[in-house]
Amino acid sequence: MTCTGHCSKQAAQPVQHRLDRERPLWECWIIEGLSDDRWAVLTKIHHCIADGIGTTQMLANLSDTGGGDTFAKSIRAAKESDTDALRLPPMTINPLTWLSGLWRSAVAAATAAEHAAVGVAELTAGLLSPPPESSLTGPVTTMRRYAAARVRLADMEKVSRAFDVTLNDVALAAITDSYRNLLLNRGEQPHHDSLRTLVPVSVRSMKDLHQIGNRVSAMLPLLPIDEADAVKQLELVHSRLTVAKGSGQREGGTVFMAAVNNIPFHFSARMIRLLTRLPQHAVTALATNVPGPRGRQTLMGREVLEVLPVPPIALQLRTGIAMVSYADSFVFGITGDHDAAPDVDQIASGIEQGVAQLAAISRARHRRRKPGAA
Repeated sequence: MTCTGHCSKQAAQPVQHRLDRERPLWECWIIEGLSDDRWAVLTKIHHCIADGIGTTQMLANLSDTGGGDTFAKSIRAAKESDTDALRLPPMTINPLTWLSGLWRSAVAAATAAEHAAVGVAELTAGLLSPPPESSLTGPVTTMRRYAAARVRLADMEKVSRAFDVTLNDVALAAITDSYRNLLLNRGEQPHHDSLRTLVPVSVRSMKDLHQIGNRVSAMLPLLPIDEADAVKQLELVHSRLTVAKGSGQREGGTVFMAAVNNIPFHFSARMIRLLTRLPQHAVTALATNVPGPRGRQTLMGREVLEVLPVPPIALQLRTGIAMVSYADSFVFGITGDHDAAPDVDQIASGIEQGVAQLAAISRARHRRRKPGAA
């Protein structure tokens, strides 16, 4: 779900109700009467229609210019080759050459399968290792709260360059620091396993960039909520995400999604509905990052000032965070249960403070490295 315009206060009410299963699984709301003669468009789209990138691309195509360039071209999957490890080598006159190619393909396929199997095992172990009791999970109501954290993309990129990490690492470090302060303010002690986070990962290649549907996998890293130092938090986030990416969790999640897609819809729908209703404590947070348009958009001749992501609430999680980059801004959208998470504004302000702190540290490091600096 994506909300375009200054509508953070007006976003909570429309997202509280389920999409009508008797109608197409999407809604579009026009929000009028905002200050300075502004208006907004809030779109709800079920995940069975499109993932985050597919939805963002679809909405960008509604703009006057038809979308334009997108940050999605910079994601890992878009840069990877579309070659398939199971593809057989072409026939040649020399049978030894063909057999050699067939052997390499078989070894590559076996290696990929082993990598995915390790990933599936890690994801399963993560789901079966519940953390200490936390106010971040538990029963939820139908009512929602919403808040947004806005930071400059230039500040995120500055931190990324200074510490040689990804933008997603910077975002997750800021989220980690914010959740740490949130639990401390609630009188809870953050433990090393208090913030196992569901991090959706796009596996959308360049050829699928403008297609709807789902091209998504997942990882379940433990964010270092027990670490108080901002720089160490960032370093730990980077190292843990690197390990998770290399371990096969992304490939393991892809195997699960492929299995679901190959099960008859009636059975897969019932299975997923059952899984989402089961009480679970292993996953305590959701953090999904969706790259948006690089350039500023216009809609019906009016400039799109900002894009606000609105994540759903599921899996007994009382808060969820979605991120989107648009032009020169990076926005975190936080949805919270109305009763169990009345402090979503604190999460938003904590994220902004976390990015600002890392940006300040990056500037100080840059000054110290300059020739002649004291």
